[in-house]
Amino acid sequence: INNIYFVLKGDKEINVTLGSTYSDPGVEAYDKQGNNIAGNVKTYITDERLVEQPNVDTSIIGTYVIEYQLIYETKKGKPRFSFYIIKLYNLIS
Repeated sequence: INNIYFVLKGDKEINVTLGSTYSDPGVEAYDKQGNNIAGNVKTYITDERLVEQPNVDTSIIGTYVIEYQLIYETKKGKPRFSFYIIKLYNLIS
């Protein structure tokens, strides 16, 4: 856990205007040597009903949770670590 860290781009909670264009600022991930391993990050989007969505639908008022999961394999085998950083997007009119 101490060998990997995230840098969240943008704020943890963001208000998005209804009908506007959504663009997730994303996250950076680094190992203990400072290597950027963000290519191993997968993004998941769920709505307020906890249903996974392909994107944030800015035409509907609601709240979305953006989760970033990192799968990382070490050189000493193949242990996998999962980390989550959550962003809330509140769609407002």
